Amino acid sequence: MKNNSYKKYIYYLLTLIVIAVAYYNLKILFINDVPKDSEKLNQTINLTNDRLEIEIQNGCGVDNLARKYSLFLQSENRLFDILETCDAPHEYNESIIYVHKKNIDKKINILTEILGIKEKNIINKLETKKWDATIIIGNDYNQLKSYNIVFEKHN
Repeated sequence: MKNNSYKKYIYYLLTLIVIAVAYYNLKILFINDVPKDSEKLNQTINLTNDRLEIEIQNGCGVDNLARKYSLFLQSENRLFDILETCDAPHEYNESIIYVHKKNIDKKINILTEILGIKEKNIINKLETKKWDATIIIGNDYNQLKSYNIVFEKHN
């Protein structure tokens, strides 16, 4: 009788192991089979634990523009912490992003894509700042990809 209950116990354990292995393999199979459109979203979600700390400056003189972009970016996938908004020391013809820290290229690329700032206007300005990047919204603000969304949601 001991031998029979021992066999039942072994069968039970083997069944659990087979189920666990099958579940694990199916999970891997379906995770690796994510549609290509979702890959970018997954990259974005993976970055949410490490938020980009940003300063936004109004470089065009439009009232409350830095605040509107601050509200917009804070609502975008919770990727951004806006630490400060202020007026730029002078007007800028084009919007730019100054990158103050190393190894944040992926996050800066996401920020650039969301805002619609030209890649040539991403400038490495490595210096000791309390934020990772500074966005200066220039006179081209109404040509940015994000312009309509910012003014629809945060006007």
